Formats: sequence, C-alpha cells, structure tokens
Amino acid sequence: MRAFLLFIMFGMAVGSIKAQSVETTLTGIMKIQSDAWNNGDVDGFMKYYWNDPELRFVSAYGVSKGWQQVYDNYKASYPDKKAMGFLTFDNLVFDKMNTKMYMVTGSWHLQKEAEAGGWFTLIFKKFKKDWLIIYDHTS
Repeated sequence: MRAFLLFIMFGMAVGSIKAQSVETTLTGIMKIQSDAWNNGDVDGFMKYYWNDPELRFVSAYGVSKGWQQVYDNYKASYPDKKAMGFLTFDNLVFDKMNTKMYMVTGSWHLQKEAEAGGWFTLIFKKFKKDWLIIYDHTS
C-alpha cells in the first residue's frame, strides 16, 4: 500500500512538473512574440500562430478566419514600428485542456501615443514539437 501511494504521489509530482514546463514554454513563446512586436516585426510575432485556414481570431471588429487574414489585418492596422508601440502581457493564467492543448488568459497593454489594452484568451495546441496559437480572442 505504501509503495502504491508513493507511486501515485510521484505521478502527481511529474504531472505538475510537466505542466510547469508547458507553462514556461508558453510564457517563453509569448515573450518572443512581444519582443518581435516591440521590434516592429509582425512576421516574427505571427510565427507562433497556426498557419492554417482554420485559425480563428476574435476581436471587437468580428471574427477573422485563417492565418493570412489575421496577418493582413495586423499589417493594415500596424503598418510600422511606431504604430505598433510597445506590447506587454500580464496576469497570465494557464488552463490545461488536455495534454496537447492549453488555454492562456491574460491582459495586454500597448504603450504608444494612444495607449490601448485589454484582455485575451489564447488556445495553444501542440503540433509535433511546436506549440501554436489556434484561437485568439482579444478585446
């Protein structure tokens, strides 16, 4: 019985470590994205969005479908580094949906002449070795 309890406790600890590892990975991805954004690099920012017609992006302007549409929207709304401003993410909360999907909720702040900010929900999915955003609701 004691061995069984140790086995269960060890399994729970390993699961917790794996969850922390995924959370660290996703936090790192979001840091790479904000760094790219802050350098005026929309291409680098979009690297972690699923390059697929089924990608969804929801905002105050409606629903955009597909990687290309999301990319085009960003390029039109933020044509240069000055328009992009300085992006930060805060208040991150991670919810494991299953072993290959996580939901990340948090706040964003864009510092520029007309500051902006709000909240977001991202769904990341693991494809082979890469975690990619398959759904983004930003308000």
